Amino acid sequence: MNKKDCVGIFGFGYCAAFLAFLLGKKNMKVLAASRQPNLSMSGHLANLELIDFSRKSAERVAKECNAILITIPPDETGHDPVLRQFEDVFLSFYDKFQWVGYLSSTGVYGDHQGQWVDETSELLCPSSSGKKRISAEKAWLNLYEKYRLPVHIFRLAGIYGPARCSIDKILSGRNYSLYKPNHVFSRIHVEDIAGALLLSMQNPAPGEIYNLSDDYPAAVHEVDAFAARLLGQSEPELIPVEQADLSELGKEFFLACKRVSAHKIKSRLGFTLKYPSYREGLEAILSGDSKMP
Repeated sequence: MNKKDCVGIFGFGYCAAFLAFLLGKKNMKVLAASRQPNLSMSGHLANLELIDFSRKSAERVAKECNAILITIPPDETGHDPVLRQFEDVFLSFYDKFQWVGYLSSTGVYGDHQGQWVDETSELLCPSSSGKKRISAEKAWLNLYEKYRLPVHIFRLAGIYGPARCSIDKILSGRNYSLYKPNHVFSRIHVEDIAGALLLSMQNPAPGEIYNLSDDYPAAVHEVDAFAARLLGQSEPELIPVEQADLSELGKEFFLACKRVSAHKIKSRLGFTLKYPSYREGLEAILSGDSKMP
């Protein structure tokens, strides 16, 4: 990246805040367009300017930034709201962008019965949320195929980090953990997401899809138990998933079981995980080495 070293982000939430913080260390400016900006996450970021979610803002991002990241999930119809409203803006400046990133989910893979999946695996997700993600991915990749917009898709495993992990659940008084036999999740620390995105910006490979996950898929109750031990507390009581009052999205999580491989981004870009498993991640959060921006 060399144009103006400015990154435009659509949607300013958890992952975006950590990326903005990392970009600040590289003296890179961030323009973040959001309908509901989390001001508490932006107070310490001198390199960040929050702007409204509007056509005028999209045009400004297109003119000033050489990279853009889309963090907003698809709408109810399966369309990406950014693409739906601003596609023509991006295409007007398509030859000026060096990198475009879209955050998707490993949920698109669906249930592979605990087997490992990579970017070539079949997309088996039957859920409405997964189908919407697949539709949004295709829409962005279509712009790469038709116009050579330098699109990169990132399929994120379960995100955790400071203020959003098992430690926080236990400290809030939650004394139970959900249990389903032989069921595991892949996850990734938010700092590793930010690191991978920055590395990709520095090494564009338009049209590529990357999984982002750590090296150690694990059951929810295993992670909760480790967090409890770190805190010097008793391990949470196990509650079978079928007895839990879960949201529809929560139910979807437990319907699919897979182990997500991030070998591709490691081998192609030389990416190294800062937190190879939940153990290193939770230890860093508890010690304060990993904290909110």
